[in-house]
Amino acid sequence: MYIVELQYPGTWLQLADEDKAWEISNLITLMEHQLIDMAITLSLFEEENRKMASDFTYEHAQQQWEQDRELRFEIQSRYIEELGVTPADVLYGRREEILKCRKEVQIQTINRRRDYIQGLRELVNAT
Repeated sequence: MYIVELQYPGTWLQLADEDKAWEISNLITLMEHQLIDMAITLSLFEEENRKMASDFTYEHAQQQWEQDRELRFEIQSRYIEELGVTPADVLYGRREEILKCRKEVQIQTINRRRDYIQGLRELVNAT
């Protein structure tokens, strides 16, 4: 914590122009408040820096990185699972083409299965 001692050469300013004296007095008061705010902010900043420096270890950083990596992987997996395309496919404009191609393959597969089952039925009925 920082302690700042301010010393004033008197209680108030005596100038020929009272408005100027009042103005200068207000400026000094404002500077005093700013100095106090800066001291508090600096104290808080240094305290937080000390905490972070004492808490930081290589293992902790590696563990945090691993958790972030797992979270990113999980989000990407859900994205791919729900949309059926990768983020790169969407980025490069291949999404519609891939989905169209998959739909065509799905239709062809359904038609092949239908034809196969129909062929089996005809074979069974013929015997």
